[in-house]
Amino acid sequence: MQTNNQHEAVLRAAYSAWQAASSVRAVRSRVKRFAYGDQWSDSAYDPLTERVRTARDVYLSDGYRIITNNVMRPIIKTIVGRYRSQVINNERPPADARLKLAIEDNELDELDSRLLEEFLISGMAVQRVEPRADGSGGIAVSTVTADRFFVNAMRDMRGADCMLIGQLHDLSLATLLQRVARGSRRRAGAIKRLYL
Repeated sequence: MQTNNQHEAVLRAAYSAWQAASSVRAVRSRVKRFAYGDQWSDSAYDPLTERVRTARDVYLSDGYRIITNNVMRPIIKTIVGRYRSQVINNERPPADARLKLAIEDNELDELDSRLLEEFLISGMAVQRVEPRADGSGGIAVSTVTADRFFVNAMRDMRGADCMLIGQLHDLSLATLLQRVARGSRRRAGAIKRLYL
């Protein structure tokens, strides 16, 4: 059983991993805005008003006409569309020869298509694969957004030095206590002190 010091060490390591990836999340957010057509909302210093405003506002106030030429979105759509057409047109092995999946094939194909889109935007592709909750022996696949994912710094491209990997969850205090305190009043009290 882990001690409080071990729990605190894990929380500190998770927080450190989360903080270390803040620049990655910021770049992803900017590239995503660009990919979906918002190329002018970056912050820019306006020397006339000596304020930070959006690049759009600065250019418009200087009398420039805003022109947007989004070359990223059509490329991303083409690659994802090509992937979808190949997945749909390829023959699949019989259902009994494949793993039992928690979702239908077409839904998994859509998850993979969206994951490819995320990879093209952020360079990250994260899915969570776990046993189905109903105990049927199948697996459940869900996509983890890059805004919720963290991992320790790694150098090995195979992930051999991965010590910590996680996902942020929004939980109410009641749900958190139910999952973590395991019926212990002492643990519940310690958790409440941490989060209140």
